[in-house]
Amino acid sequence: MKIYIDDFVSHVLTRLTETPSPESAFAEEREGLSLRTLIISHAEGSVAAAIMETPREQLDDFSTFGRDVAFTTGGAGYVMVPDDFLRLVSFRMSDWSRSVTEAAAEDSFTARLQTSPWTPLHGRPHRPVCVLRQRGVGRVLDFYTCRSAEATVEEGIYIARPRISPTGYIRLPSASLSPAADICAKRVREDLDA
Repeated sequence: MKIYIDDFVSHVLTRLTETPSPESAFAEEREGLSLRTLIISHAEGSVAAAIMETPREQLDDFSTFGRDVAFTTGGAGYVMVPDDFLRLVSFRMSDWSRSVTEAAAEDSFTARLQTSPWTPLHGRPHRPVCVLRQRGVGRVLDFYTCRSAEATVEEGIYIARPRISPTGYIRLPSASLSPAADICAKRVREDLDA
């Protein structure tokens, strides 16, 4: 969904006035920043945090990726992820029996297993694994493993990092709006109390 930043500010202001706080916290100006400006400065980060906490089943407003596939060795490979990539929703290669719905972190135990000399520990077409990592070519989603280097990306779905557009709106899953406003209100309150 799209929400105009002024509407998001209203949601946050509602939360700020619902909870007790020192009167000085709600002054129109504080150290040269208006409350509205402070809320807007936290909007993108708060929406991103809310998206990461939203259950996968409640996510909407997806983008797609994965046109260019590069294979490495043993059926493993990677796809470049877009610059605005925030969260994986689903990734599936054409010869896999199921989709991967969560990418492992680069420093995780799951990621280390993929480079183990014991290949039975690696991802397989019947239990694939994806790892989000940084390579020399940029940020990529490594996938393990395909039967053939002829496999293609069947499904690559992600949630984009939220940005305030030049026309003044921000995109977010509808289920993330209330948590994003709560997180933003908390961050603004912390700044004002500091």
